[in-house]
Amino acid sequence: MQKQIIPAFYTRQVFLISMQEFMRHVFVKHISVLISQTIRWLAINAFATAYADIKAAFEYYLKNYNHGRPIIIASHSQGSTHALHLLKDYFENKPLQKQLVAAYIVGMTIPTEFFFILENV
Repeated sequence: MQKQIIPAFYTRQVFLISMQEFMRHVFVKHISVLISQTIRWLAINAFATAYADIKAAFEYYLKNYNHGRPIIIASHSQGSTHALHLLKDYFENKPLQKQLVAAYIVGMTIPTEFFFILENV
């Protein structure tokens, strides 16, 4: 069997083409991860901003309008996530729990271990 001699130019071209293909895949993967992480970061910050607004509104309501009256929390879908955090931050094992009459949290599943003190949520 006779050895085949491949010109250096040809092997260099094959290497460059292979390297370009490899780098294209690496770049695409890197960009997709970067975009995914950026979207996640934006979503987390959007949620935090929205919840801060809800907390501020709830505190304003408590200070200016509630006057010790019973409280009902109602929510749906995305708002249910905020309502769950509101219940945890303001009612669970807190004096305000005595004023909570009901919490209607619909449009999402509530993990059974989410609350430790509140019952019948």
